[in-house]
Amino acid sequence: LGLRMQRIGYVDTLLYGYRVHAASFTQDRTVELLGKRAASYIAIIRQLVDAADAQRGDAPLQQSLLRHAQREGRIFHTLMRRDTLPNPMRRELAREALRQGLVRAMFRGAESVSTRWRAVRFWWRLRLCAMSA
Repeated sequence: LGLRMQRIGYVDTLLYGYRVHAASFTQDRTVELLGKRAASYIAIIRQLVDAADAQRGDAPLQQSLLRHAQREGRIFHTLMRRDTLPNPMRRELAREALRQGLVRAMFRGAESVSTRWRAVRFWWRLRLCAMSA
């Protein structure tokens, strides 16, 4: 929505609440749904990077989209831990993320030492997962 608007304003007032439903997609811990969730993060990151690339004339918006892609990458990184998904699933997800160039996106969205370090960890985890047996 923000990409389509001519102007956006911000208010400090809380206007909505967030509820966690026990049966929601993000709360289900079955391997199958965790795998689908991890795959959805690949798509989300890719869409954010594509949207950023389309904003060549608006550097602040482009950087904001890349920062958001990096935040989503942190969640994906967490899902790729050994105790979350089985090796074959992690391997395929990692290979797809590498094919789509998500590591580069993590570095493009990194603005500080800590976010660059997260990008390095993201790259390292994907590399290890992609090579796992």
